[in-house]
Amino acid sequence: MATVRVFQFQVYDITSDSYIRSKRWATHEKIGQIAGAELIKPWADIDEKYIGGEVDGMTARGFDPENPPREGFQRAVRR
Repeated sequence: MATVRVFQFQVYDITSDSYIRSKRWATHEKIGQIAGAELIKPWADIDEKYIGGEVDGMTARGFDPENPPREGFQRAVRR
C-alpha cells in the first residue's frame, strides 16, 4: 500500500470576499498549481487509491482522512 501526503487548503472567493476551505484534500504539488491557494495544516497520509478519482491530485469532495470510505457494500449515501 503506497501512501500520499495530502493537505486541506483554502482559496479566496471573490463573491464572498473571504477565504473558503476546500471540501477536498490535495497533494502539495496540486495545491501549488492553484492560483492563490494556501495550505491548511495539519496534513494526512492516505492510501493513494483515494487520489485522482474525480480530479487529478485531489480526493473526492467531503473526504475524511480519519474515516476513509470502506470498500465493499455501500454503507452510506452522500449528497
